[in-house]
Amino acid sequence: MGNTGSSSGRPHHDETVDYGHLSPQGVYTGSKDWNHAIVTQLIVDRKLGPFYRPLEDYNDGWDDEQILAARKDTPDADSGHSDPLAARVDSRDGARPPLPTKRPSNLKEPSRCPEASLYRGAIECPICFLYYPPNINHSRCCDQAICTECFVQIKRTEPTTTHLVSEPAACPYCVQENFGVVYTPPSWRAGIGSEGMTPPSWADAPRGSQQGIPSPTAVHKRRRKSFGHDSPEVVTTDQIRPDWEAKLAAVRAAVTRRANRRIIMRQVGDRLIPIGVTSGRVHALPTAEGAEGESGSGNGSRRRRGQRPNGQADLSQLLGQMGLGGQDLEEVTGPSRVKW
Repeated sequence: MGNTGSSSGRPHHDETVDYGHLSPQGVYTGSKDWNHAIVTQLIVDRKLGPFYRPLEDYNDGWDDEQILAARKDTPDADSGHSDPLAARVDSRDGARPPLPTKRPSNLKEPSRCPEASLYRGAIECPICFLYYPPNINHSRCCDQAICTECFVQIKRTEPTTTHLVSEPAACPYCVQENFGVVYTPPSWRAGIGSEGMTPPSWADAPRGSQQGIPSPTAVHKRRRKSFGHDSPEVVTTDQIRPDWEAKLAAVRAAVTRRANRRIIMRQVGDRLIPIGVTSGRVHALPTAEGAEGESGSGNGSRRRRGQRPNGQADLSQLLGQMGLGGQDLEEVTGPSRVKW
């Protein structure tokens, strides 16, 4: 009563795809700087593997309860996205590795969670060393397994003011440029996009059976060819971070503005005084104020040239305050910008 959308008996899978999640499961900490809307859509379209909750360890001889107990704990912030039924199983079994001879006595059904059967034949990700269901992403170039948690961490090199290039991300295995992955989804569907489809009947299958789940070797053998980075089957790191070009352009523009800066100088008496900074070209400065300090003899001119280092010291102090310290006057203003 009152359960709209729960007629299929799977209300806790409304925010999942094939029993995987749309958000990371706590494998990595730190900023999540990819485009979340794009990643979510790719997962829903089954072009990228979901964020599965990984196993800390895996053994082919484990039963369903042992598999569920080996799953990695999720952070508290993501507890609202976890599976309620799975959480109840975890609270009974605990997070410690299961023992083959110890089994909760109050589990009456052979398979309380279909997710347990999903992990049969789990594959280890070579980067994070955690275990995931066999339907895992594979690199487009060398066909190596990689989980979605690790894939979204790979990105282009960040441009800097001294390196104005954003080099494409390379494959962590074969170091080929324009890294991307290919995802082969399972033959069944569950969660988002499975409306009107019959869910896999894993709960009715004998314990340990892999009925309806392709073996990891079969999934792997279907992908023996290399894909180009522009192939429609491939999801590249640039697709989930489409703003890389804007970031590169912003850094280049900042360097250009800094290179065009000029120090506005004014000669007052015997000293050359910096009075400001401009981003455009500096026009010729008036020299009338400097005439007041001039004596009519040539000694004054020679004296001013002899005192030039004092003006240079004042300029160096000003450059340091403006974040341009360590540069010579000629580097900042150009030899034709200063009139002595």
